[in-house]
Amino acid sequence: MTSLDYLTIYLVVINILSSIINVGDKIAAKHNRRRTPERVLWAFALLGGATGSYVTMQTIRHKTQKKYFKSIMPLLSIIQIAIFVWLIISKYNTN
Repeated sequence: MTSLDYLTIYLVVINILSSIINVGDKIAAKHNRRRTPERVLWAFALLGGATGSYVTMQTIRHKTQKKYFKSIMPLLSIIQIAIFVWLIISKYNTN
């Protein structure tokens, strides 16, 4: 396996975890339970899970009223996707 393969697996896993954490926070909010700290949501997003977070936010309508989640999360997602695409293109242009 190449480093790009490992990166792909990592990104899939971190985005799934990011989605699960957002869903868990939404469920906790609905049932007045202890919530996931926003710093945890942001940490997973910054570690590569921004796309999972953003898609989940839109799907379950969670954190969509928070200005910084609404504006920064999609931007972070676009940046992460752009970097990943650039890495893929770079790999295939050198071979």
